[in-house]
Amino acid sequence: MDEGQKLSKTEMKHMTTIKKMRIKAQEQDREITTLKQRLSKAEKSITEQSERARRAEAAEKSAQEKLKIVSRIEKDIETIKAEREEAGLTISELRKQLNDALSRAEDAEKRVQTGALEAEKRATASLKEDIENMRIEKKLAEDRAKRELQAARDEAKSQQEKANVTELELRGEIANLESKLELLRSRTEEASSSATSDSQATLLRQIETLQTQYSLASENWQGIETTLTSRVAALEKDRDETAKRESDVRRKAREVNSKARRLEDELESINERARTFEQDLTEQRAAAQKLQAKLTQAEAAAQDARADLEREKKVWEAELQQRLEEERSKWKSEIQTPSLFSEPHRLRADSPSIAQRKHSPDPMGLQTRRPNPRSITSGLDTPLTPMDRMFDDATRRPSTGRIPKPTTSKARTPEVGTPPQRQDSFPSRQDSFPSSLSQLNGISTPSIHTVDHDDPFEYTSSPHHTINDMISVSTAGAGPSVQLVERMSAAVRRLESEKATHKEELARLTAQRDEAREEVVKLMREVDEARRQGDKVADLEKRLGEMERREMTALEMLGEKTERVEELEGDVRDLKKIYRELVDTLK
Repeated sequence: MDEGQKLSKTEMKHMTTIKKMRIKAQEQDREITTLKQRLSKAEKSITEQSERARRAEAAEKSAQEKLKIVSRIEKDIETIKAEREEAGLTISELRKQLNDALSRAEDAEKRVQTGALEAEKRATASLKEDIENMRIEKKLAEDRAKRELQAARDEAKSQQEKANVTELELRGEIANLESKLELLRSRTEEASSSATSDSQATLLRQIETLQTQYSLASENWQGIETTLTSRVAALEKDRDETAKRESDVRRKAREVNSKARRLEDELESINERARTFEQDLTEQRAAAQKLQAKLTQAEAAAQDARADLEREKKVWEAELQQRLEEERSKWKSEIQTPSLFSEPHRLRADSPSIAQRKHSPDPMGLQTRRPNPRSITSGLDTPLTPMDRMFDDATRRPSTGRIPKPTTSKARTPEVGTPPQRQDSFPSRQDSFPSSLSQLNGISTPSIHTVDHDDPFEYTSSPHHTINDMISVSTAGAGPSVQLVERMSAAVRRLESEKATHKEELARLTAQRDEAREEVVKLMREVDEARRQGDKVADLEKRLGEMERREMTALEMLGEKTERVEELEGDVRDLKKIYRELVDTLK
């Protein structure tokens, strides 16, 4: 009985314990179901976190694209720098032009009269005003470019810093979430093996803290995403503006190249004309020198003839006075002596001309012998005195070698026009020059855009595939964060290498552009030199015209002098005739 009671008691105890154990098992089953529900919720949260990780990857891609945009902005900044350098070059050219204009103004002040001087002063004043305006515009453009460049740099730096900060925050959040996920997995496994109320409470607290952290992180990420999208829109606007500027710059470069080609053609033609003008000018100078030498010789001969005539006139007048005095004295002596009265009657009988001359109002016979001054009478066959021989030599001397023949000078002086050989050879050089210039300008610059087949943002798989991979890897072990970091680091390295290559390419292109600009500047200088040579040629043509006018005036003066010499020679011949007639009458 006692043993039966004991057994019954033990059975009752066992039954109560079994009931308790069953109740505990039911409670444990309930807890397990609740834990399974929580695990399902945790898995859902994990999937949501994986989706958020995918979104984070997309955000990282957008951040990398924004980094690309930042690199483009840097390129645009470099183009702005290049434009500023172009502005500096244009300002230096304007300064050179100002110096040239000032030098020309000084030369004009020395050469030109008051009206031209005032015009040059007005031109220089307008040039100075233009240069002052250009300087002010240059300063404003430089300040504006500096401000824009500084603002772009600040924006790029801030965007890079924010992108780096957001990337680090996201990486930290992902790492924290992954660690917490691993802890939750371990704890769920421990709870499934040995479930206790304390572990459940801690798990619940951790899940609640994770949810709150996740909500905060999602809100922060949404704010960051909105700011980044707004900045991307602003950067795209800046990119469009820079593209417009680049198109304008390229159009201007094409116009400058076309102008340079046209100016080169004009320079070649001007050089050919300058050469022909120089040759013609040298020939004209040689002819002018020859004519000047002949003119000086003619003037010297005319002066010698004048001196000889003056001398001979003085000698003749002195001799005439002497002879007249002698004849008068003889006549007076004959009239005074009475013994000579018979001799005049004999002379009258012999020569009636003397009697007629005595009774005529012209006793010396000057008026009767005057009518033909240039003819030589028959009475000149008498033997000549030494004085008459000297007169004859003086009349024969200036008869030859006095008047230069202008036909020789005209035969030697070429016309101003260009010879046909040069006109034939000139188009060949014109045709050959643009071909060489087109070969020089035909160097094609490579395009900046390059397609990278290793770009992680171009040849990627679908986002669903990445989510499934991440979920499978996350269920297998703690590996997606490392893979993601490696992927991002590889993408960053690739982007850095692409950035370096783009920078090198841009430097090469800028060097080519600078060389092209230097060539354009050289061509402009050569064109200016050609224009100066054209001005010099015009001045030389003016001088040549003046020399020709002087030559014509000299020839006219020489003709007048020769006419005067001939008239003086005629007068000398008349005086000789008169003197001879007087001598004959006295004899």
